[in-house]
Amino acid sequence: MRQGAPCLVVGGVNVDLLGRVERFAGPDEAAALSDFTVAPGGHAGNCAVALARLGVAVRLAASVGTDPLARVALDALRAAAVEIDFMEQSDRLPTGTALIPVGPRGERILYLARGANDALGDAAICRAADDCESVVVFDPPLETFGAVARVLAGRLGIFAPGGLVCTAPGEVLEPMLSAARVLVVNRPESRAMTGLADPAAAAAHLASERHLATVVTVGGDGCWFAEPGTSARHCPGFAVQCTDSTGAGDAFVAGLSAALASGEPLARAARFGNAVGALATRALGAQGSLPQRAEAERLVSPAPASAIS
Repeated sequence: MRQGAPCLVVGGVNVDLLGRVERFAGPDEAAALSDFTVAPGGHAGNCAVALARLGVAVRLAASVGTDPLARVALDALRAAAVEIDFMEQSDRLPTGTALIPVGPRGERILYLARGANDALGDAAICRAADDCESVVVFDPPLETFGAVARVLAGRLGIFAPGGLVCTAPGEVLEPMLSAARVLVVNRPESRAMTGLADPAAAAAHLASERHLATVVTVGGDGCWFAEPGTSARHCPGFAVQCTDSTGAGDAFVAGLSAALASGEPLARAARFGNAVGALATRALGAQGSLPQRAEAERLVSPAPASAIS
């Protein structure tokens, strides 16, 4: 049973068109696609479903179209018991879509059409935030950053900007980075924000410069994390049979957020995030193998002495 104030997730909801390839095609080449799947996705949608699977009461502020793909996204959210009363539907833009070829080791390439995600407005975000104590923000329209920053004020705010957002001008990101308590980026995103190739150095730099806890994920190797004034520490990943890494980062953010909201310190929250992210890679599609809380807890317990370095 879900109890307590809901966690608000803000950002993109897409429908993923994905399938397996033996190799990624080059320019003017073709590659055979197998196991073609139409599945719900999007950073915010994936995270919201992952949180719900972990037993967290979760509310979503996002936008879809009025086309048939919208039903794919909305039906999945309803089935996961995500509160979607504050979602918007655009009659001028189609539901966001991602084209995702998945390689033989679970690696993937993502081509994103934002579509109706760009129709999300300030009013829906502010209404959805009422009575929420924690907020997870991914990739809402840049024009909403001022409103989202106001929503983050006084709440546990986790900002995971993603590749399309983290390269925005500094003055655009400033309100969000100032209001959030935790920043989550992957290795390429941390390099784009700092110019540093080393994820440990990037985590420490961002934590010190932005005065907020920072986590840099490094795929199957886990993550590096730092708090202001501290050196970065490594939290190793978990070995699972990786089928598709799509949505693993979103699942990581869900696990991290759920643990932080329950009062866990950053180190233990990072470890729980690693477990949820790893378990999310076992099936094709971002939401195909998102774990229940008990399954993630079994993976993280007991923690060996070397779990955090």
